[in-house]
Amino acid sequence: MRLGAADVGGGGGGAALNKMLPRTPPGVPPGIPPGTPPVRLYEEDARLLPSLGGGRFEHIVTSPPYPGTYDHHTQHRLRLDWLGLQGGAFAAAELGARREESESTWSEALRDVLVALARVLKPGGQLFLVMGDWIAAGHAVDAAGLLRRLAANKDWHLASWASVRRQTFSHAETKAFARRGKWEHLLHYTRPGTAPGPVSGAVPSPPPGR
Repeated sequence: MRLGAADVGGGGGGAALNKMLPRTPPGVPPGIPPGTPPVRLYEEDARLLPSLGGGRFEHIVTSPPYPGTYDHHTQHRLRLDWLGLQGGAFAAAELGARREESESTWSEALRDVLVALARVLKPGGQLFLVMGDWIAAGHAVDAAGLLRRLAANKDWHLASWASVRRQTFSHAETKAFARRGKWEHLLHYTRPGTAPGPVSGAVPSPPPGR
């Protein structure tokens, strides 16, 4: 059975691969089984996904940029220069940049992404979304709680979830996450309009959105 799946990326890797793949000789990378469907890469705004038709995919896997963690444009600057890519549009459209760590700014962008993802999923389609907690204005932000609020507002149905505690790497993180800890979350949703089923979860602490 042939399934349609989309990996919606949030960093500069897609732009780099889109530039490099035309140069890749036949048979590279090795180990890909014969008959494997080809991969198509699109470099565009995840809030719009203009090249993807409605109801096209059965599954979407995505890990949006962790807000307030990286400036991806700066992180990928040398790579972009090496590939001869212009970084101006990337910098202007980057989501979740550390220089714009506002929770409200990220919430607005993620809300638009969820609408776009719902459009391109088939009825009964599955969304798997990975995201970690972060700091905004010196305060800890519960990524799972934010995602659940935004997704519920757009009628996504939570099917299952799991969270794992992560290490803090700075004094600011240690202070901000002293009470609740820093966590990384996997949330599994079904497409809006799909009849909700039972919810299951696994986490060594209170569930997301606690």
